[in-house]
Amino acid sequence: MGICEQSIISVASGMALEGLKPWIYTITPFLIERPFEQIKLDIDQQNVNVNLVGFADYPTLGPTHTEINAKKMMKLFNNIESFFPSDGDETEKMILQAYEREGPSFISLKSDPTLTRSITGTK
Repeated sequence: MGICEQSIISVASGMALEGLKPWIYTITPFLIERPFEQIKLDIDQQNVNVNLVGFADYPTLGPTHTEINAKKMMKLFNNIESFFPSDGDETEKMILQAYEREGPSFISLKSDPTLTRSITGTK
């Protein structure tokens, strides 16, 4: 959808209300900080089946690309289950859990060059 973070949340919520299970992927600040109000109203309060996937490792691109604290922010929502995997194996399991559950979820991805199997699948 391009650069329209608030709209993608509302569109995904509408898709979920029609029976689809949308997944939204972008960097974490653009996913949960910019459209916070839409997540609160359109996803969390309606408890719709939307999966949010945020990638948090872009601080070299400046303050707009740096996550504040996803764990603390996501605790503010009542219905969104959050997953913070620490390696590739946990990521696979948590993505499956998010897929199988009924209701919204958030998955936080981070790269770690020291891992033999990174969360993003690259080494």
